[in-house]
Amino acid sequence: MPLAPGTTIGRYRIESRIGSGAMGVVYLATDTRLERRVALKLIEPSLAADPDFRARFERETRAAAALDHPHVLPVCEAGEDDGRPSCTRSSVDCRSEGLKRRPRSTRSPAGSRQNRN
Repeated sequence: MPLAPGTTIGRYRIESRIGSGAMGVVYLATDTRLERRVALKLIEPSLAADPDFRARFERETRAAAALDHPHVLPVCEAGEDDGRPSCTRSSVDCRSEGLKRRPRSTRSPAGSRQNRN
């Protein structure tokens, strides 16, 4: 069940839902301590009880935190609230002028040209 705007998880206040996937839901949230917007990834409660899944999430979070690249949002914090693992990253407003989507490449993943007939 998605969290409503205004819900507080630890020090984060939910603003809106950004998206969801197999592991859980990502929310735009405000870090109330540092007064900044973050992307907060929360694991589905049903998956949080599975030790193998929790270990997988923790490995993924550590791997993401080890990345240092200008095109990858940094991990700000990894934590847990009410038994639910979470990960926060910096937030970027993709609607801003400087972040418009580029057209998809005409190359296939292998690098060869696609047939455009």
